[in-house]
Amino acid sequence: GQKVKVFTFPNGSLGTSDQLSSGQHSITWDGTDQNNQVVSSGVYFYQLEVDGKAVANKKCLLLK
Repeated sequence: GQKVKVFTFPNGSLGTSDQLSSGQHSITWDGTDQNNQVVSSGVYFYQLEVDGKAVANKKCLLLK
């Protein structure tokens, strides 16, 4: 299966998507952490995992 994780460095995970089936998907992050608290503007990282292995790491900029 596939999933996407959003995280900060060095603080850790902000959330993980549900398990996804194979194929193309569009995922929207709502800008909140695991406690549904709104996060600050800044640079965040996301990671695509396939079968438990990281296959891509990217960054995004959240501006409010």
